[in-house]
Amino acid sequence: MSDARNLLDTINKLANTVNTTTNPDAFFSSFDEMIEKLTKLSKYNRKIFNQGTSPEEDLKKILQSKDKTTEVFIDRCYNSVSVKDKYYLIGKYVDRLSDENRKHFENNLDKLDSISAEAMASSEKGLDEKLMQAIDVIFEIGQASVSTLQRRLKLGYSAAAKLIDQMEQLGIVGPFEGSMPRRILMDRTQYLAMSFNIAKPQETLQKHYDSMDGHEFERFCANLLKKNGYMKTEVTKGSGDHGADVLAEKDGVTYVIQCKRYDSNIGNKAVQEVFTAKTIFKRHIGIVLTNQYFTKAAKEAAEQTGVLLWDRDKLEEMVAKA
Repeated sequence: MSDARNLLDTINKLANTVNTTTNPDAFFSSFDEMIEKLTKLSKYNRKIFNQGTSPEEDLKKILQSKDKTTEVFIDRCYNSVSVKDKYYLIGKYVDRLSDENRKHFENNLDKLDSISAEAMASSEKGLDEKLMQAIDVIFEIGQASVSTLQRRLKLGYSAAAKLIDQMEQLGIVGPFEGSMPRRILMDRTQYLAMSFNIAKPQETLQKHYDSMDGHEFERFCANLLKKNGYMKTEVTKGSGDHGADVLAEKDGVTYVIQCKRYDSNIGNKAVQEVFTAKTIFKRHIGIVLTNQYFTKAAKEAAEQTGVLLWDRDKLEEMVAKA
């Protein structure tokens, strides 16, 4: 009986968090834990509770209303004052959203235009090269401080402090806390998702996609496809994807895309993998998308299999249209 009461108390606290928080970590972790606790509670006899519904009924209602609860959270997140929370959802939790939630989320991105413009007002050309270098530094070493930027970028105090202030305006780092380094409020993937909504020169994006890891590049490509009119874009789970990194659709044609962020040209192995993935995922067209170019063997394999090869030139073209 006491165990059941403790579970019920925990569930009530978790439900309060789910219904009030504007922090994506807190929302999704609390929701998952609430489902877990309700599942355990459903094993107890209903008669021990002085309430109108059973744990089984509550669990069913919560699961049925999950999309609506998430939609309310998204709206609450956008109405909060934290720019960080608005963008954070994109990079870390977009795969948790249903198609309906994702559409609602993407429609709300337009609300951030004025915030992004205001954050960029301090730079005539948007995110200038020094700021991009500074952002790379803090993600690389995991620390955001004026002294760090002074050492790594060989800057004076005023210039380094200005860069830190710009990162705070963008929601990348937290506020001043005395002698302590600034808290870093997002990781590189979340920053890249955020930066997609800020107008910037093409060369800035080039610099970043060349420094991404494989998974970051996959997310980058998925967002890029969306910006170029592709629908139902989805980053696959990773292991067991059979060479499929991103799934997409446009004008009734379905695509499977393998994304290769390499430092050298791409060989025919990638072509063979995406050709196989096209069959497994029942897609009309297979594509290999890379930040580099393709070897002669890759081009020959693509001609034989019908796989499309999108090289760096195509990637830059898509970036320019985004």
